[in-house]
Amino acid sequence: MPKQELVFDPPLMNAAGFMGFAPDPRAAFAWERLGAFVTNPISRTPHTPAHGTRLLAFPGGVLLHTGLPNPGLQSVIRRYGRRWARAPLPVIVHLMAQTPEELAEMVAAVEPLEGVMGVEVG
Repeated sequence: MPKQELVFDPPLMNAAGFMGFAPDPRAAFAWERLGAFVTNPISRTPHTPAHGTRLLAFPGGVLLHTGLPNPGLQSVIRRYGRRWARAPLPVIVHLMAQTPEELAEMVAAVEPLEGVMGVEVG
């Protein structure tokens, strides 16, 4: 497959982990203000939320650790794949992998999905 440039207009996107796994058409949000939608981080296998102290305040802000909870790649694809195909803007899937081989496997799973314009690696 030939290389393609990743271009979207307007040149704005949400931060990963900020708006869920797929654009919600019922949300009171002007999707046309974004050029792409970035999913919550997705791991190959399910991740549970962090336990214990997760918020640390410091001068000028806070540090938050969530554990990056998600149901795992195959569950996310089953649940949100059709929504990505119907999304009002292109989707960039944020993938969290432990090894290059795991990342390659995950990319191969999302690459053929309609509506997915690229991946973000975390």
